Amino acid sequence: MLPDESIIADPNHPASGSLTTLQLQSANAASLGALRTGWQRRATQSSPFRAQRPSKQAESRRTFTSMSEEATQKAAQPVLRLEYEPPAFLAKDVDLTVELDDTSKISCKVEYERQREGADLVLNGERKPAQMEIQSVLINGESLDADAYQVDDETMTIPSAALPVKVGEKISVQIDVTVVPEKNTSLNGLYKSSGNFCTQMEAEGFRNMMYFVDRPDNMSIYRTKVIASKSVPHLLSNGNDVERGDLPDGRHFVLWEDPWPKPCYLFALVGGDFDVLTDSFTTCSGKEVRLGIFVEKGNLSKTPHAMDCLKRAFKWDEERFDREYDLSQFNIVAVSDFTMGAMENKSLNIFNSKYVLADNDTATDTDFLNIEGIIGHEYFHNWSGNRVTCRDWFQLTLKEGLTVFRDQEFSSDLNSRASKRIADVQLLRDHQFKEDAGPMAHPIRPDAYEAIDNFYSLTVYEKGAEIIRMIQTIVTPEGFRKGLNLYFERHDGQAVTCDDFVKAMEDANEVDLSLFRDTWYTQAGTPEVSVKTSYNAEAAELTLTVEQSCPATPGQAEKEPFDIPLAVGLVGTSSNGPLRFKVGAADAEEVDSAVLRVTKAKQEFTLHGVSEKPVPSLLRGFSAPVKLSCSELTRRDLVFLAAHDTDSFVRYESGQELAKQILTELVEKAASGVEADALDHEDAPLLLSSLEHTLRDASLDRALVSLALAMPNESAMADAMEKGTANVDHISSACAALRRLIAEGLGPLFAETYEATREPAKNESPGDAVARRQLKNSCLRYLVKNSALREDALRKAVHQFEAPENMTDRYGAVLAVRDIDCSERTRLLQDFFDMYKSDKLVVQKWFRVQAQSALPSTVDAMKSIMDMPEVFDIKNPNCCYAVFNAFAGGNFTGFHAADGSGYTFVADRIIQIDDINPQVASRLAKQFSSWRSFTAPWSTKMHAELERIAAKKDLSKDVAEIVHKSLEAPSSNL
Repeated sequence: MLPDESIIADPNHPASGSLTTLQLQSANAASLGALRTGWQRRATQSSPFRAQRPSKQAESRRTFTSMSEEATQKAAQPVLRLEYEPPAFLAKDVDLTVELDDTSKISCKVEYERQREGADLVLNGERKPAQMEIQSVLINGESLDADAYQVDDETMTIPSAALPVKVGEKISVQIDVTVVPEKNTSLNGLYKSSGNFCTQMEAEGFRNMMYFVDRPDNMSIYRTKVIASKSVPHLLSNGNDVERGDLPDGRHFVLWEDPWPKPCYLFALVGGDFDVLTDSFTTCSGKEVRLGIFVEKGNLSKTPHAMDCLKRAFKWDEERFDREYDLSQFNIVAVSDFTMGAMENKSLNIFNSKYVLADNDTATDTDFLNIEGIIGHEYFHNWSGNRVTCRDWFQLTLKEGLTVFRDQEFSSDLNSRASKRIADVQLLRDHQFKEDAGPMAHPIRPDAYEAIDNFYSLTVYEKGAEIIRMIQTIVTPEGFRKGLNLYFERHDGQAVTCDDFVKAMEDANEVDLSLFRDTWYTQAGTPEVSVKTSYNAEAAELTLTVEQSCPATPGQAEKEPFDIPLAVGLVGTSSNGPLRFKVGAADAEEVDSAVLRVTKAKQEFTLHGVSEKPVPSLLRGFSAPVKLSCSELTRRDLVFLAAHDTDSFVRYESGQELAKQILTELVEKAASGVEADALDHEDAPLLLSSLEHTLRDASLDRALVSLALAMPNESAMADAMEKGTANVDHISSACAALRRLIAEGLGPLFAETYEATREPAKNESPGDAVARRQLKNSCLRYLVKNSALREDALRKAVHQFEAPENMTDRYGAVLAVRDIDCSERTRLLQDFFDMYKSDKLVVQKWFRVQAQSALPSTVDAMKSIMDMPEVFDIKNPNCCYAVFNAFAGGNFTGFHAADGSGYTFVADRIIQIDDINPQVASRLAKQFSSWRSFTAPWSTKMHAELERIAAKKDLSKDVAEIVHKSLEAPSSNL
């Protein structure tokens, strides 16, 4: 499952799309899933975890000395990873009959096999979301009286005495219920979207439509009969359709059989009236697979790109990782109301419509690239998640970290690998590093949770992918492929753990990864690595002294040294090019890049045969998710690397580091009462000359040039400061000053570059066209900030809006005027709405651009949007993400307004949405988790809003966990 874009609230920031090939792993993004766990409340076999008294460490983390007594009482008992127990009953075969209607009837007949003598059969089930009502319970075909079993808010318990079977024997249990899909605003379980029936089961949505052993290690063979009125012509589920026909009462049915065992979180069902695009794919063994993409009426013309992406994903997984598809059908359904980005249900992927629908008039280049990556992600889950799944939800990164890595490689192979890598690193550092430094910090394999929804996180997904990438770096790409093949061969059809994956990599490559596993999978936080160098010209040797540490995180005060692959190279100060060297010994193989394994708190590495004084190129390709410092690198060294390094990431990073250092000094000046004026900064000419060199370098990919022009934003600067020292006014002033410096200093060059990129070159490739538009729109955003060129730039923006052949340029023009109070802004916003008011997805772009405007009228604009029922629906997650999350996560000055109005507006929405869709509300609540980073008055106002949210009656478990952990005393965060 892929979290939605709320993970990144600013689509105009390089990390979120307009300048990159980034595919969004949303969620803040994020926290997704469909989870309502009752495991911690009852010691039963339906839970993988025994409900024992928590450990002393867990108890200490429940001390909320910064919280009100009322808020503290709402804290939930955590579920603990180490208390896992196998299920007492396994569902071997499942026969489902679902009659879709206003009140839908569901009959579920299951062959349960007893695994534990004397255990009751405890089934998960929650009535509230879809008003589920029990109609009957049958054991081996005999009706069970209502007083023969027990039902509470989260479970049904059938006593062992009613289940006369021994361990290894099976018993038939049939349960019939009714549900009301229209009432299910949580969008977990069976619900309705735009009149169509739809499901979302991960992580625990199945229990909202049936009493069942709802856990990922319960894998079953499903046979599903879907019945509905003929006004609902398309009836879909998992597997292959083996029978269909008419019924005498004006209804019809389709019978689906899925031969591959799966947990219930991978079950899916859809019924509706759709437009359908069909195609086929012939696999490497010659098997033909029927493909279908089902979309809401009127959207068929926006599906060809998605179909092309799907076929490319089939082909790529065969060629890159030897994975062939295993059924004769594969379908995708796109719906408007979907909390997540997409879901990998076996053979029936369900998508948020914005990750399927695209044409040149309504979708940006970023939209097209996101669709490609996300369709790949969900398809790749067929093996990494479906054929081999996770034993329990603590192992979530087993499928998600691995599959994010796979989709990153897919997008990199199909597009610019360098810009894709930088985009992925931007996402990680701008958002996941922030998570690592806050109250929600957790290892990629957490040890405890209260609401599993909240651990569909950037740490599990994005950092998890980086950990997979480090394994590939250590064992080599070919060794990784061998290890992955062994993993799939060894565990096909099983629910396994992260340890099983690492063991397959070890066995396939005869390598010891125990230290790697025992640190990266178990320790939270971002390691900090410092490097010092010493060059001996006479001996032609460079010594690197590397030290590592990791800050304390909640529940982990002390950290063991990580196993860090540090990729290094050298650039000669005389030759201006890469140097060759030998690692460890003078007779070692000569290389121009090497990976040093840093496994201790302090280590030394000697590079031999270094023929001239070098500038070290460190953390090449961002070889590990760490924070790197090298105090010996001067600002001129950074400019040198930005101009001459052969590693695209280090070139980019060197420019970013120079800008950060200048920004830090501007913030310090502002704090001392001196106005932040970047024009007077002593290193302003150095930065401008570096950027000018980059802009004029015709050999560079234009996408990389565009990335280099994007300066660190306000949120990144606040995150880089010591806790309690971030002053919103000082940071905003410094960032604005740096943008003015670049706009004023390079204005003529931006104008020249804009004109050079307005029209496509002869025989321009699609990738080159994307890069050209990225650079053009980057230049336009700087031009409107240039005092002398602004009027002409505004005319350019209007012209670009009126005469484009694509949404990228039209939307780029709107973004350029977003923060300027001028008539052109008013006109373009109105024209944009008038042109696209009937297209939901494009209108949501219109929402977002207003929510992220730096103008003081933004909160009023959002309130006006909420009063437009023809286009805005607070029950629709996309609407919430495009307005509230975009504002809180992508409008630094607006959300952090000194009067607290931004905080109050967002807190009001969290309280309101919590009663509709707790998952959406919990993602929004994460925006308050950084309150300790700021000085007063911002910290005190954020804290007050957290307390107000915590005091809400019947606060959901999803939101409560975020709020409570955010309010914990600092001592309990160690």
